[in-house]
Amino acid sequence: MLREVIDTLQVQACGDRSVIALEPGTLLTRCRIIRSSNTVTGFDSAVYVMAFAVSDRDCTCPLVHFLPRTQTVEPAVETNPGR
Repeated sequence: MLREVIDTLQVQACGDRSVIALEPGTLLTRCRIIRSSNTVTGFDSAVYVMAFAVSDRDCTCPLVHFLPRTQTVEPAVETNPGR
């Protein structure tokens, strides 16, 4: 499932735990909900987090922040009219 950021979204990179601000229009892939504790994600009291990829960089953010700042996007369908 593809999702698109519709409002600035603060996320955490899984590798170095840096905080990144994603701008509207950013596409997210491999979205999935996980149950976690703040010791794993670094977010205070985040029981459910969204894990996803941004340009093949794995990130997370609290589900409660993710849902209102993203929307589902249909992948573009290529049409190849007869040549």
